[in-house]
Amino acid sequence: MIEGLTDDELLVRAEEAPIRHVGHQRGRAMSDALHPQAHALSAFRALRAGNGRCYTATTFPKNPWQGCERFVRMCRKVGWIKDSPEPYAMLDVLDENGDIVQDYPIPDAASFRQVKAKLHLRLASDDSEGER
Repeated sequence: MIEGLTDDELLVRAEEAPIRHVGHQRGRAMSDALHPQAHALSAFRALRAGNGRCYTATTFPKNPWQGCERFVRMCRKVGWIKDSPEPYAMLDVLDENGDIVQDYPIPDAASFRQVKAKLHLRLASDDSEGER
């Protein structure tokens, strides 16, 4: 069970897990290498009604690229990002300007909850707000 583990315990467990590298979303390969301009991480969820939710971005002040790389590596190892024909959400890799330079599929709601909690993501915009 992943819930209740400290970050250090998760990273130890991540180091012990086998690497499962497969393609994602319409045959595009999930890259092993993090984009060299990675500066922050965010998330996006497409909803069934055709709208979407954008979440706040998180960076790592001491070394943004290294922080992003470590988090992505951990997520891969514990299965929070992996190939999924219809991902529940996407983990977006942002450059310094906030542009998406890479993304990773988050396969299910449980994985999304973990990513959201670890990165302290909050809802930034919800396309459905004006439709209520």
